[in-house]
Amino acid sequence: MLLNNPNKLDALIVQNGNAYLEGLTLPRQAFFKAANEDKSQAQSDKIYSFTSNKAIINKQYLRDVQSNPEVMSPDSWTHDLHFLQTKSDRVIQVQLLQDYYNNLLDYPKWQAYLRKYQPVTLIVWVKTTLRL
Repeated sequence: MLLNNPNKLDALIVQNGNAYLEGLTLPRQAFFKAANEDKSQAQSDKIYSFTSNKAIINKQYLRDVQSNPEVMSPDSWTHDLHFLQTKSDRVIQVQLLQDYYNNLLDYPKWQAYLRKYQPVTLIVWVKTTLRL
């Protein structure tokens, strides 16, 4: 939408968002590419399994803090899971994951926009580190 109406933006607020491949690990890039290219039922079922309560909590939020899970607030996954309560909600999430590779392909367009217009931007990026 922004690229179609570049003068309508006043400012950007970005939280943990990417416009560069360097912001995504190679395995994550490969996941999005495979999800986009392989729309088989088996692949869709695999991605659908990633939208379960257990997967959201353990593979998205607690994956990197398994030795110290209490550092994560359950508010994060509770909010996400609120929007994944029905099968149709979860199918929409699968479709978003299958389409996400198109964002990677559009990164050069986004970068060109940012270079040309240089919008006022607040970027919040958090790298989690645990101190045990």
